[in-house]
Amino acid sequence: MRKLLQASIPMLGAVALAASLPAEVRDPETEHDRTLYALGLALSESVSRFDLTTAELERVVEGLRDGVAEEARVSLDRYREGIDALVKERLDAAYREQERLGAAFRAEVLAAHSDAIALASGGIAISVREGAGPTPSPSAAVRIAYEGSLADGTVFERAPVGAPLTVGVADAGLPCLGEGLRRMREGAVYRFVCPPERSFAHPRVKAGSTLIYDIELIEVMEVSR
Repeated sequence: MRKLLQASIPMLGAVALAASLPAEVRDPETEHDRTLYALGLALSESVSRFDLTTAELERVVEGLRDGVAEEARVSLDRYREGIDALVKERLDAAYREQERLGAAFRAEVLAAHSDAIALASGGIAISVREGAGPTPSPSAAVRIAYEGSLADGTVFERAPVGAPLTVGVADAGLPCLGEGLRRMREGAVYRFVCPPERSFAHPRVKAGSTLIYDIELIEVMEVSR
């Protein structure tokens, strides 16, 4: 599955500037203004995970404005390590909170579905429809239709209609999905509730989130040698 684009410090400043605009600012009226506004929304996806307070956001705005005006009041080089430390601290805290919420959600899923299967990877498999075809080996490639969502139902990615994804079972992106695909027969539809993985990254997903994947195994393919 797709990888997250790592947030950059310039993005922090850009979104902070947008957040500093007065509340009475008019809605964007031209296509150019709407495009710029959408750019701010896109950048906000990278900033929201840092959980900045209002006061912290205002200080970031000051740094952005002073930097543009070439009137910096501190040395950026001196504080680069501090920036890295702050980013790590906030991301780690956010990850732990999402882990806590996800563990409670997965426990609820297991309790609510008597047919749910606890996977060795920590995920949960729920059969929606069983298939009658072959089961993929760990080295096989498969064609799947899929939809990825969060515990609140927000869909963050899906295969386009009529354009299934071809992926190696061993390269499914999450241990939960790799293990789950090996349980499926061709033609089956399963829901997988996957615990967070540090290696997983997506621009629309908070780090540490529990992920839900609805997968239809369309075809088990031979691996090219």
